Amino acid sequence: MYIKTLAHTTLRLMFGNNTSHILFVLFFIMLLSYSCGSSKTSINNYITGTRYFNDSLSISANLLGDIDYMDLTKHEFKIKNIDIKNIIYKDLILYGKASDPAYDVFLFSKKNEQTPKTEKELLFINDTVSNFVVYKKFNKRLSLYVCLKAIDKIKNSTLLNDGKYITNSIQFNTKAADEINYFDILNTYKSEDNLLFVYNKIKQAPIVEDEQNKFIKFQVLVALLSKISKNEEYQEMIEKYEQKKKKYLKEKLDVLIKIKGVNDNSVYNKIKKISKNKKVVMLNEMHWKPNHRLVAQKLLKPLKENGFNYFAVEGVSIEKDSILNVRKYPIKSTGYYISEPYFGHLLREALNLGYIIVGYDDFESKNREKAQAENIKKIFDNDSTAKVFVYAGIDHILEKKSSKKWMAEYFKEISNIDPLTIDQVELASDLNKLTLLESKHLDSIKKVNINVDYFLINNISPSFEEIMNPENIRVYQLQLDKIAANLEGKEIFITVYYATEYEKFKSNAVPILNRIDVVTKKRLFFKLPLGEFIVKIQDKGNNLILTEKIFVD
Repeated sequence: MYIKTLAHTTLRLMFGNNTSHILFVLFFIMLLSYSCGSSKTSINNYITGTRYFNDSLSISANLLGDIDYMDLTKHEFKIKNIDIKNIIYKDLILYGKASDPAYDVFLFSKKNEQTPKTEKELLFINDTVSNFVVYKKFNKRLSLYVCLKAIDKIKNSTLLNDGKYITNSIQFNTKAADEINYFDILNTYKSEDNLLFVYNKIKQAPIVEDEQNKFIKFQVLVALLSKISKNEEYQEMIEKYEQKKKKYLKEKLDVLIKIKGVNDNSVYNKIKKISKNKKVVMLNEMHWKPNHRLVAQKLLKPLKENGFNYFAVEGVSIEKDSILNVRKYPIKSTGYYISEPYFGHLLREALNLGYIIVGYDDFESKNREKAQAENIKKIFDNDSTAKVFVYAGIDHILEKKSSKKWMAEYFKEISNIDPLTIDQVELASDLNKLTLLESKHLDSIKKVNINVDYFLINNISPSFEEIMNPENIRVYQLQLDKIAANLEGKEIFITVYYATEYEKFKSNAVPILNRIDVVTKKRLFFKLPLGEFIVKIQDKGNNLILTEKIFVD
């Protein structure tokens, strides 16, 4: 209350009795003391690179590249206990922070009560004492306010220039569908922990549904939903995607599996046997199939017993691997695909078993395949006793007779090491949980790329029981008494983290479980391993409903 009174006195000295200016500036002072609020309009924001769109308002603008724009619907940005009339804080639709120089950026939208005669922009406030500026741009329908508030000591001219740039770029009556695409949306929210929110962003995006966009939408959604356990929509999409391949392969492949296949748990013993005298084993994955990561995890121990001591992972950033080996568990910034729970389990287990994890991918090189191969070879250059388990994406492990030269072929040439290559991507069949087939047996089947040593058909259903001791798994009951009434019949997103990881890295921690549920009862049941965890529940509007520490014993 003292701050509010002092602010009123100071602002009257600055602006006299101009109440609208006093209230407007007072809002910013209080905004710095609390956090940001937003209207439902902000849900329709789309940011792609430096372009901003709000489809419900039909506006767009150019943003600045060094500004981190934050999601206003998050709980931590909500304003509480502010009761000032005629303030536009509830019309806040965009908020971000610039890093160099450091300042806050706000965009407000307000419907005009009276219709202006012209469309124009103007400098609304230039406060050189508190070092913030407000620009206004309006048309007959809307007034938009671009507000920049200094965090550090910076020149007022910087705020004026940047604010003017954003304001001048604002366009009314624009359509997001003309410029945005599904990949842009997924990339914009790649660090977002509420996958239900991102899912709805993609599903509701105002993008024309032609054949090309339908396939792009499929790729984006299946990649997103692969991070969510036991998701029916994901299963349906995978089954539909593989249906044609299974139908084509069924007759010949089923016979081969029965005669030549190594099935189910015998697969791991077979791979241990054939890898014993190898220096390199390469296993691939389809990036949106987490069950591939379970096989990789279950191979870690038998390969370790064969002397393998390095785990080279395409999905791990080269810049982050040394930190990962010291910290002993991944975080989301460890690599693009690492946020998927079973990728997190895979890396934790590798570190627990004593593997040295090495990132080897290189997107900056003109020849990515050759650069990958050279980075793996460096392991042997630095350690002549090395034995390396390489975990790669899709076609990188193809080593012979290919129309394109891939990483495995380059590696074989420059190292004189013949890797054991196992492909999980090429074949599909419903016969067994796991089937291992030597590639030479498929030479007569057309449309099958046999440029590897073995094929692995993987039908594992991801679960804790597959990768952990079932005796250490419990059914946990989470009480929802305080929130169930307000959420009945609504979808919620549940995320579970290891408590020690979340308490240090918050949403940058890699979850051990993601789930979407519809609230029908006052309790939720899910399986968890023994330990201490943080459970977060959010809704599709990205509001934080619950954060709770739980113990499973």
